[in-house]
Amino acid sequence: MNKMYKWILVIIFSFLITILPIHSKPGEYKSLGGQWTKIAGMTTLNDKLYIISAGTLYETTTTGEYKSLGSGWTNIGGITSLNNKLYIISNYTLYETTTSGEYKKLGDGWENIGGITSLNGNLYIISVDALYETTTTGEYKSLGGGWINI
Repeated sequence: MNKMYKWILVIIFSFLITILPIHSKPGEYKSLGGQWTKIAGMTTLNDKLYIISAGTLYETTTTGEYKSLGSGWTNIGGITSLNNKLYIISNYTLYETTTSGEYKKLGDGWENIGGITSLNGNLYIISVDALYETTTTGEYKSLGGGWINI
């Protein structure tokens, strides 16, 4: 009788699993369009997204509308925003870029990039295992080494 009772419970449980939908609540998301390939970086500025896709910098709204701000962005080390401008490391060079796509070179030699971000009016870059504080004019100072495997 005990075996029969267990067998009946297994059948009932199996039946319930197959007829009752199991709901899980995944995170909500909204597609903003496809065809983004070879993503090399992404940041935000003034309620817009800036994405480097297949060597082209795009400005994208949260509704999915986008426009190209220029191509030729290769070998990307990172992208961040600060003071209404974008800062991109491309081919070992740091560039300041406006939201209209105009850019100027701020300096060379940024190799083995571990990251780039901004804080309190300065840029911070990990390059060749050292952390650098960099102004928006391209001047920089080392804040110390030992930043390996970043």
